[in-house]
Amino acid sequence: MVGDQNPNAPATTALINQEEGAKVFNAVYQRLYRSLKKELRNIYHLNRKYLDEEKYFRVLDNEKAIKRADYTYDETDVQPVADPKVSTLAQSIAEAQLLMQFVQDPDFNAREIKRRFLEAARVTNIDTVMPPPDPNVPPPPQVVMQMEAMKKELEKLQAEIDNLNSETVENLANAERDYAEADKTEAETGKTVVETLRGEDDD
Repeated sequence: MVGDQNPNAPATTALINQEEGAKVFNAVYQRLYRSLKKELRNIYHLNRKYLDEEKYFRVLDNEKAIKRADYTYDETDVQPVADPKVSTLAQSIAEAQLLMQFVQDPDFNAREIKRRFLEAARVTNIDTVMPPPDPNVPPPPQVVMQMEAMKKELEKLQAEIDNLNSETVENLANAERDYAEADKTEAETGKTVVETLRGEDDD
């Protein structure tokens, strides 16, 4: 797929060559994926019309049954469980390794990244290897410290907001008082002017 390569070539050059060599194979793989999806939908459609009312079959020595009524749902949901863009195990693992670089980043879901890495490596029984977290188990000390730091930061921010609101209310009250005093002064000044004019008229 890659061909002859210079062993001293940079890693990025090797990745580019590998990507170029996989283009044709990926195109074939995607066509196979689309063909299989169409074939599965055709089988689904035929079973909805011609399957017996109840059909028995065996899976891993376990007898199971399926009914024609099970094929009454929308057939557009029938498709292969695969990623048509990932044609090789190495490619899927490379993508999973890319995500693993962000496993310590708080903006990413570390558990989901680990699960995808195990799925890319074709690990079976992932729930056994990585069981769901126990809600009774306390979080790690590092997480507790981060949560406490975030809580203190939020409390500090809330205190600043409350202080700002108090200052705003006080400034508004002072402004209303100043306006009231200005109106009162203006009224007294007008009254004085009127009385002065009346005094001059009496004279």
